[in-house]
Amino acid sequence: MLSDLGHAELYKLDSLGYIIWAKSYCGNNLNDLQYSLDSNIVAVQEYFGPCGTTFGYSDIVFYKFDLNGDTIFTSRFGTIGHDSNPSLVVLTDSTYIVAADNDVGNYNKMVSICVSKHS
Repeated sequence: MLSDLGHAELYKLDSLGYIIWAKSYCGNNLNDLQYSLDSNIVAVQEYFGPCGTTFGYSDIVFYKFDLNGDTIFTSRFGTIGHDSNPSLVVLTDSTYIVAADNDVGNYNKMVSICVSKHS
């Protein structure tokens, strides 16, 4: 474990389970992680703001990492409420769709957000 401060961690392991590299990212766990069509890694995270402010109680962060775990870019979005449980779909044209729950009061609704192509 790299940090006990509630940061997300990403590890690359060899075939025997030994750590090749380990990276730590601001925020809590990475909720969904997939390979992108350009052989990078994309992930989404529910972010509570230990490294900055949020739009509401919590936000969603979309990450793109290279195969060494270095961040290519991030995109953070949310509402004034609690955005949670993000999931990720990679489409065949390299468009990413992120869906998350949103609670802005006395009701819950699904918020779907399409993140444009990034290569």
